[in-house]
Amino acid sequence: MMTPEDDDPQKDSTIAPPVLWDPRPFEFTERAIPVDRTKLAIPIAFEPFPAHPTDAIALDDAGALHRLNLATGETRRLRTLTREELRWDQPVQIVISRDGCYAALTSAGTIESGDSYNRGVVVDLESGRTAMALDCGDYRTHHALFAVAFVEREGRTLVIHATDWNRVDVTDPSTGECLTSRKLDSEDSPGPASEESVFTEWLGELKVSPDQSRVATIGWVWHPVGLAFGWSVRDWLDSNPHEPDHGRSKRQYAMWSYFWFSPFFWYDDSTLCIWGDPELSGADDVPPNSVVLYDAESGKALRSIPGPSMNGFHFDRYLFTEDEEKGLSVWDLERGALVHEEPGIQARGYHPGLAEFIETSVDGWVGWSWREL
Repeated sequence: MMTPEDDDPQKDSTIAPPVLWDPRPFEFTERAIPVDRTKLAIPIAFEPFPAHPTDAIALDDAGALHRLNLATGETRRLRTLTREELRWDQPVQIVISRDGCYAALTSAGTIESGDSYNRGVVVDLESGRTAMALDCGDYRTHHALFAVAFVEREGRTLVIHATDWNRVDVTDPSTGECLTSRKLDSEDSPGPASEESVFTEWLGELKVSPDQSRVATIGWVWHPVGLAFGWSVRDWLDSNPHEPDHGRSKRQYAMWSYFWFSPFFWYDDSTLCIWGDPELSGADDVPPNSVVLYDAESGKALRSIPGPSMNGFHFDRYLFTEDEEKGLSVWDLERGALVHEEPGIQARGYHPGLAEFIETSVDGWVGWSWREL
């Protein structure tokens, strides 16, 4: 994956506008999490359940997948993955469905032969079995996270996933049925019957809006240029299987030269928050610390906020980011202001159900809860 080579993303960049400082009192409380470290020491990948008050999924360095209760520390091993299913010696991404039924695990990198690698599996979290294999080919696919997300549609949990470097489809993991089959011909495509009918972008991380209506991603194209864009799930499934390629609902949000690994999240049903204001990029093409709020349907930038780092990047009423020197920073996006700094916290993840930042180390697991005073 392409990340800035320099640890300081502001070096040699255009000077950003000053940060608005509006201090407010917050309290952070440390709690030891009693995880049995003989069963799960330090995970190589960790992801909280989206709508569960305590639970998370973790993968250890032997490929064992665990479900753990972060309130009690109770750990249950679901299964052990094979190296053919997942290369856990490469960076691993975990994505969990909102209903908690499925988890997608993918890894990207280059293997011993020098070839690109970006594959994984969808695991049924009840039975532990592999529901689907995930593979987006090997044409420079290691430059971004695997494009995979879950969406709820008419009572079903579906998987949106890359099926090639420039193609994404929707599959029902319970049956294996692909719901977006399409050809490059005039019979099922309202667009031109040519290779121009499909993506010219490499796909990256996918995120679905809270109301399940739109999906957004950050990918890249030659020369290379990073692109943030999105489209309508409803239009895709109901009327145009080519919607991600050239559909009427497709919108571009941001574009950067030589940079495309930007964190982002859905601020609400219709608004995206994306790190790195492209209007502030300097000579090194990496934007200074900043975020931009975009209207998802129109693609228009609504507001730029200087200051937030790309590290950490957790959202729960406030945006929380991390800095090695300052620790945890708290941002009010409505106000566009930095409201608190809490030194000493470098979290591995955040659990919204517990409102806790999770740290793991050889000394054990720690949760940091927060509240505004």
